[in-house]
Amino acid sequence: MAIENLIENVDNQIIKIRTKSLDVSFNELYDMYKNMELTISPDYQRLFRWEEEKQSRFVESLILEMPVPPIFVIEADEGVYELIDGLQRISSY
Repeated sequence: MAIENLIENVDNQIIKIRTKSLDVSFNELYDMYKNMELTISPDYQRLFRWEEEKQSRFVESLILEMPVPPIFVIEADEGVYELIDGLQRISSY
């Protein structure tokens, strides 16, 4: 019976998940960080950082307006977000 309750609890939580795709520039993300609206180093983020050459290639991609992978955040508190994926990209900027 415990597994059935667990499955039901997970199903109920999944129903509460909402996703939204926003077109936000790196400058806007930086402003959010400065205004303490974005946490970019939550405890679960790895500390690994890209080498300088890879950072340079990423910045070059931005300058050339090439598509780059999305950055994922979660709203931790009302109006305050935590970075889930994209630390190396943001750190390179």
